[in-house]
Amino acid sequence: MALTVLLTESDSPYGLAISQRLEGKLLNAVMLQSGAVDWQDDASVRDCMALHQPTIVVSTLLPLNVDDPVALGSYERACECLARVCREQDIACIHISSYRVYGTHNRVGDEADTPDANTDIATALLRAEATMATIPHHVIVRFSWPIGSQSDNLLTQLLTQLLESPTVYVNNIYVGTPTSFYEIARSVVAIVMQVAYGADNWGVMNYVCSDSCTEEEFAHHLCELLDELGIVHGAVEVAEQETLTLIAKGSALLDGRRCQANFGIQPRSWHQGLIHFLRVWKEQYDQGLTESDASAATDQDQPLSV
Repeated sequence: MALTVLLTESDSPYGLAISQRLEGKLLNAVMLQSGAVDWQDDASVRDCMALHQPTIVVSTLLPLNVDDPVALGSYERACECLARVCREQDIACIHISSYRVYGTHNRVGDEADTPDANTDIATALLRAEATMATIPHHVIVRFSWPIGSQSDNLLTQLLTQLLESPTVYVNNIYVGTPTSFYEIARSVVAIVMQVAYGADNWGVMNYVCSDSCTEEEFAHHLCELLDELGIVHGAVEVAEQETLTLIAKGSALLDGRRCQANFGIQPRSWHQGLIHFLRVWKEQYDQGLTESDASAATDQDQPLSV
């Protein structure tokens, strides 16, 4: 009998990529849409788990915009309910978390260290991680700057500004690793498959890319790709520090060995597949697609070369 994996929100940017990656796997995958379950209500979560009886839950509850205090508060409450029910029913959980647990510290975040959360957002994210860590069988994976051709992220924000503004001001302070939703899905599903077949590796892990960049370097590379495609764009300039309006919200240079050592996940370059995401985004931009329209065609966000 196939094991059952339940995906909390299969229509979120994280969930869309993970659901695609799960297709064809020898698992019974339950893909829930946003709103199908009230994750902040114990009874609703219990009813869901009783109905589907999952062996593993993949939590994609992390909001893309953790700067929204309402979304962040809802996320914390959802984590509390999900963790409580997973403990009660002995369900393993793979939980997506964020580099922003490290706050605004401009340094490498090592998974062996306890993050020194120096912002309210970092503190809230760290509380959510601590809540999920009360599940006996848990894997919490932190990722760096998430990017993709859909949703509001570092890639789409920079591309929009490059096409609509004569000058785009960026910072050269924070360092991170742009990580596509496709790459996040590749890593999460690799963990799911190994846990499903008996891997006994639990705890907090950082996903590590093979190279890194500043926001400025990322923006300049996007300009090079736009030039290759013959697309006119604005100039990139480094803003004075005191006037910065940052797109990147802090350094996202993660360090750690557990993803690779425990699950064999090989680090990849953030350059990989980037021109594909740019082409998909540009096509949607030219057509004036809304985010929901774009999500309906999300299979385009999977680069064929990776």
